[in-house]
Formats: sequence, C-alpha cells, structure tokens
Amino acid sequence: ATHRTFTGDICWFQDYGTSWQGYKQWSYSMTFDANFTFIASGTVHSMLSDSEERQELMSSFGDDLIYINAAIDDRFRRLMAPEATNEEDDDIMILDRFTQFSQPLRQDWTREGASVRVIAMLHNA
Repeated sequence: ATHRTFTGDICWFQDYGTSWQGYKQWSYSMTFDANFTFIASGTVHSMLSDSEERQELMSSFGDDLIYINAAIDDRFRRLMAPEATNEEDDDIMILDRFTQFSQPLRQDWTREGASVRVIAMLHNA
C-alpha cells in the first residue's frame, strides 16, 4: 500500500527562540486519503516549554481538526452559487446537482475511513 502520511515539527523555541502558547514544539502526523481530498487521520502532539521529552496529545485529525481539499469546497460553492443556476432552476434541480456530485464522493470517503465530522464538512461546503 502507498503511504500518504506527512510528519513534521514546528520547533517554536529552536527556530524562533520563544514558545507559542506555552509550547516549545508541535509535532504533526497526518494521513491523507488516496486522492488527497481529505486528511483521514493523524495527530498533533505538543511539548511544553518546561519539558525535555514529554509530549501530550493536542488535537486529532478527523475529530478536532477537519480538513478537506479546498478545490472540493470550491466546486460545491460553484454548484450552489446563484450564477451557476438559471431562472428555470428550482431548489430540487440544485439539490439534484449537489447530490450527483456529493454522493459518489461521500461513498469514496466512507470507504477511505472518513469520520462522520469529515463527511459533514463535505455537506457544509
């Protein structure tokens, strides 16, 4: 299987000589779906300024942190925009257009392990 995981650190103290919100470092790990349309899982751990090694969980992707690809959000906004419709379009036609685009995407995301909150973000786009 192909890995789509990014890991990286923001070293506040090392790089900038100061802490940020009492933390000297944030460590990110994020795993993307196969098409890079959302972050399927991952964490952000933080290290307190007064700690040498102890990290604590700060946030989790798919739970506290929800990210979808901006191009998908843009596509939904264009589908729903008044200029994308004509005078003959009614709410049912707009909803049909939305469903035609979102349903296969929602099914793919479910197979890829998207959380309920990630899928909800898709519908709030």
